Amino acid sequence: MLNLESIELRPFSKLQHDRIIFVIIFIFNETLVPNSNANGYNEGLTEDAPLTHGRNKRFRLQCYEDGGLKVTIVTFTVLSIAITVALGLEVIYNENVSGDKRHGAVATDSKNCSEIGTTILRKGGNAVDAAVAATICMAVVSPHKTGLGGGGYAMIYSHKDRVKPVVIDFARNTRDGVFGSTNVRLPAVLKGLGLTHSLHGKLPWDQLVLPSSKLAREGFIVSNEFADEVEKNPRIIEIYGRLDPGQHLKLTLLADTLDIIAKRGFNELYNGSLSQKFRSQSVDFSRQMANYKPEIKVADVINFYNHLVYYPPNANSLKHALQMIDALHIPNENASTIESQCLVADVLVNNTYSKAGSEGMEERFSNVVVMDEVDSYVIIITGLSATFGLGKTSDAGFLKDSAANSLEKLTPVLFCDAVSICGLRGITATDDVPLTAELLYNLMVRKLNVSNAVEHPRYYILPDGIAVESDYSHVADPTLCNSLKLNTSRQNADEILKSCNTIVKVKDTMNSHSDSRGGGHASRFQPSRSCINCAV
Repeated sequence: MLNLESIELRPFSKLQHDRIIFVIIFIFNETLVPNSNANGYNEGLTEDAPLTHGRNKRFRLQCYEDGGLKVTIVTFTVLSIAITVALGLEVIYNENVSGDKRHGAVATDSKNCSEIGTTILRKGGNAVDAAVAATICMAVVSPHKTGLGGGGYAMIYSHKDRVKPVVIDFARNTRDGVFGSTNVRLPAVLKGLGLTHSLHGKLPWDQLVLPSSKLAREGFIVSNEFADEVEKNPRIIEIYGRLDPGQHLKLTLLADTLDIIAKRGFNELYNGSLSQKFRSQSVDFSRQMANYKPEIKVADVINFYNHLVYYPPNANSLKHALQMIDALHIPNENASTIESQCLVADVLVNNTYSKAGSEGMEERFSNVVVMDEVDSYVIIITGLSATFGLGKTSDAGFLKDSAANSLEKLTPVLFCDAVSICGLRGITATDDVPLTAELLYNLMVRKLNVSNAVEHPRYYILPDGIAVESDYSHVADPTLCNSLKLNTSRQNADEILKSCNTIVKVKDTMNSHSDSRGGGHASRFQPSRSCINCAV
């Protein structure tokens, strides 16, 4: 027997709506309209029933000779039965289809983490919940480029409200006091995630942490990138052992820490039993941990080719890069010519190379981007000053990071059509200004789809020159390479592996892409109409 209280009422799709209409017409036709003209019926106006095409019966509008009361009662009864049967069939149908009527996307550098994010969305969580859960997961499976000992930024935006995004900065203020004096970053990631969740999260905190705790305890598949980085670092081999891609790795101590954080909250690391596992018994360290607060800011904005681009207030170099591209006045119809691409590359390279320095060249990062069913967008980008940070594990099971780098180059970015609420909008994040600017140019000006825009061959501006990708999947045009009038860097661009996971949406069509350079997979579930109706 159906439990009516457990049934979730959802809007019908067009196909489901047609089924109901068909059932109503069918029952009405079978009940009120006989095959022959019985006595007592006067044949009146007739009309072919479009949903019963090919049958000999007609849908007839007729009346009884002996009065209207009887036909009214019969008609009402039959229609009531028809609607009840149709709704019953719809309930049964909905209980047997796979997939969820909610929709959204999560793009990360790990299939596990993307799936954890979409699972959170299916449970009724929002974009903040999913992004927080997926970021904690990345701290488990990719300790070479992120972790609880690092820092980062979060950006939160509601396209329904259309107000400036909020930026949570837990990167730049993590090197002060006694931590900076000992070259150890204050472990800010959990505090940043906790604040992000407290501002706009929906599900209980423990539901966001426990999936990653389980993954750390039961084990996960080691990625190619993780295994390669371990092999390059003898000190890290002492921590994880020699790893092969595809190997199953368990992190029991980190799992214990996450279990405590799930149960007692993120502040347990800053003002509880876990704080002593990160640092010594020093009063100064304990006080600074307990008093640490991420900064909440409002994003800055620039209009770029009739799109609003939002970025953290400290990322003015991105604003300057976009202004230089805009000043070229390249029309959309010419944007993909090699001549136009060379012009863009020239201004980005010359501007960036003159300012290139050594700080930030060693940093590593991971970005998580999420869009949910109400058109809310969240970006969380976290990172370490160098691969594996300081290369030393705390007693809490995660790596400590160096305070040598401010991580201020980590840049979450959100963009949307400046006029139409149903126009192009999307999210991404990197730590590289030319890379971000060219990605936005590819999406907004060249109108490339998200996969082609993200996978487009790249050039990196390094202190010793230009590094251009040349592997089998990312080969830059020779004309473009020749136009880059700088020395070739000694560093192999194919080994830089900066990941730009991205989600875009136009009208009600959403697309997501996890950058192949990061080795991840975007995870989505069945799209439906969002709260912003962009139907034509």
